[in-house]
Amino acid sequence: MKITVESQLLAKNLNVLKKVVPNNSTMPILGCFLFKVDEGKLTIIASDLETTLQIQTEAICTEEKGDFAVSADLLIEIVKSLPDDSLTLNLSKTELEIESFSGNYKMAVDDASAFPSTPETKQENEVSLEAHVLNKALMSTLFATGTDELRAMLTGVCLDFQKEALVFVATDANKLVKYTRNDIKSDEAKQLIIPKKPIMVLTNALMGKDETVKIGYNVTNISFEMENTVMICRLIDAKYPNYEGVIPKENPNTLVINRAELLKSIKRISIFANRTTHQLVFDKKGNSLTILTEDKDYNNKAVENLTCVGDGDDLKIGFNARFLGEILSNLTSEKVKIEMSQPNRAGIITPIVTTEDEDSILMLVMPVLIAS
Repeated sequence: MKITVESQLLAKNLNVLKKVVPNNSTMPILGCFLFKVDEGKLTIIASDLETTLQIQTEAICTEEKGDFAVSADLLIEIVKSLPDDSLTLNLSKTELEIESFSGNYKMAVDDASAFPSTPETKQENEVSLEAHVLNKALMSTLFATGTDELRAMLTGVCLDFQKEALVFVATDANKLVKYTRNDIKSDEAKQLIIPKKPIMVLTNALMGKDETVKIGYNVTNISFEMENTVMICRLIDAKYPNYEGVIPKENPNTLVINRAELLKSIKRISIFANRTTHQLVFDKKGNSLTILTEDKDYNNKAVENLTCVGDGDDLKIGFNARFLGEILSNLTSEKVKIEMSQPNRAGIITPIVTTEDEDSILMLVMPVLIAS
């Protein structure tokens, strides 16, 4: 078998596929890429048993059908080090030879039959989204996922298919993000939880794409299909918590403030915060916001005053500076609105937008008990 492919294109696709390859596995074959030629077309596949990613790559193949597995790390290292050139991959029974302008390189191949088969892709339901829409939704929520494996449902992003909208939700119990697409509706209400790793793989694959993504799902798997790329991953088998129940509905105390200035202030203030609690205090009085922190263990203090547009009663409330900073960093609007009710209830942060897009985003951060 002989395959001719451009080195730059191959390197680009291998870098996307590498995100799936596990760092450590009891199955050595999972450390390989599977090259599959069918009807003269080349498809490269990576899998970790939970997630399978396959990318069809432009190439000239001398045979109609065939496959082989090759070390992912070794192949990426040599391909990315080669200049932009046309590569020829020559396959024999035991080795793969790579011919380039720079030289010839040989590496062992593994038995392709040992590579895990692609999961069942028969889907019960389907929905289509533009690639940039899906990428924005996933990137807006991914940072808020949890890491506690004992609460597996919080380690992924929930896709909540509703009759009126499609909602993407992520929370780690300290912060929560709810991203809503009002232009995508579903005949059947359904919640699916996608693990963090395949989302990171998918967002990487979606980068710069200008095409439609077809999403199909059944009880155990979800698939994302584009023109030359297909990703299938296993869903988290758990029930997502009632996220609507933790979002306060009545929040009469609000302030509108410049997002970038607030974020800079929080970063400066947090330098002096307690290294365990990361606590800072918002003291809202009229159209003025005072942010202060104190670390009594080291006798450190910091205070800054910012101008805002305030409404409702004056309020003093504590937040975790790290969580607040993550939320503001993942928004892009010039100004944000912060809604609060009481010192022991969550604060809601939403962007102030002037466009009439079919999406909306709500971010929530839990309060921290103010130290006496």
